[in-house]
Amino acid sequence: MFLTILTPTYNREKTLFRLYESLCKQNNKRFTWLVVDDGSTDCTRELIEEFIGEKKIDIKYILKSNGGKHTAVNTGLLEINTPLVFIVDSDDRIVEDAVETIFNIWKENKKNSSISSFWFLQKNEDDMIIGDKFKDDNFISNYLEVLINSEVKGDKKSVYLTDIRKQYLFPEFKNERFMGEGYIHKKIGENYEAVFINKPIYISEYLEDGLTKAGRQMRLGNPKGGIVISNEFLKGNVKLKVKIKKALLYTVYSLIDDRKIYKILKDANNRTLVTLLFPMSLLIYYKWKEK
Repeated sequence: MFLTILTPTYNREKTLFRLYESLCKQNNKRFTWLVVDDGSTDCTRELIEEFIGEKKIDIKYILKSNGGKHTAVNTGLLEINTPLVFIVDSDDRIVEDAVETIFNIWKENKKNSSISSFWFLQKNEDDMIIGDKFKDDNFISNYLEVLINSEVKGDKKSVYLTDIRKQYLFPEFKNERFMGEGYIHKKIGENYEAVFINKPIYISEYLEDGLTKAGRQMRLGNPKGGIVISNEFLKGNVKLKVKIKKALLYTVYSLIDDRKIYKILKDANNRTLVTLLFPMSLLIYYKWKEK
């Protein structure tokens, strides 16, 4: 096996079968499907046991107490020993040649020690590319330049070298159950390059009760994670437009977390920008609280 497809899941027995079907249809089956169950209360466990019994693909199952998707990802990463890891959500699926595509691009770049990941396009259920394509195809750059500092919009999907991804686990905070992936991508992107491929290998479905749909409310309910992510983007090679947005969010999350003003300013990675934007952040904070 060269790849682990890591699926963190919580109460998704109704959507896991579609993902399982897409994995069974892969024309390259040199992968393990690792399902990390984040304390589901439905019949997820029984369903995965059925899949295992069918012996169509290699499957491993881990059950943990509920802590949020990012904690399930952390748990799964520590169990992986294949060269590559691909995180696939339990309400999504992949195209039939996804594993083969990943294998080929990995083989092409195997000897390049500066590469940490491979980035692909996503499409929706209507077969439409989500957001923009990359400016070119099969080129080497880094996460910050391509997905933060450029104008490329829309969700993209990454496959990481496991040994590198394991070095960057999500921070975990008591009573918080969400943390965005951008924090990890940014940290790794500062130290490694990536390959960007204009091919969709991932099909997304945005469920009404999914994390993407939950949006702002999910983030407001997990301010410590929001603080860490926003503050991370206030330093390094990040364009000013993004830093302004993150400075506003950093302060808003800090206020939601009941932090004192002196601590907000003291801990900021860009104190000048946070100070200048503080009045506007305060307005956003009160506006969000009203909703």
